[in-house]
Amino acid sequence: MRKAKKLLVKKTIALSEEMGVKPKKIIIKDYKSKWGSCSINADLRYNWRIVMAPLHVVHYLVAHELCHLLEHNHSQSFWKQVSIYCPHIKESRIWLKKFGNNLIDL
Repeated sequence: MRKAKKLLVKKTIALSEEMGVKPKKIIIKDYKSKWGSCSINADLRYNWRIVMAPLHVVHYLVAHELCHLLEHNHSQSFWKQVSIYCPHIKESRIWLKKFGNNLIDL
């Protein structure tokens, strides 16, 4: 859990600076059915288990949640923003759908 927090905080801060957004809090938890979330108050939550995924998938999750600070929905505009900051969006989403449950079930 400490290793996950260190990696996710580092990646979140680096990408948030690049994007020009600022999350209030970065919270790492053990969720049974989700990888991350972004509250209306700009609090980001991540499932610690995501760090067992390939780094491009971790990057996708961080970009996805940070883009919610720009767009609080899953509109076409939101996905366009994610694709700007995550060049491997398609591969990452496929990986999560295909293998994500294996990480949750550990």
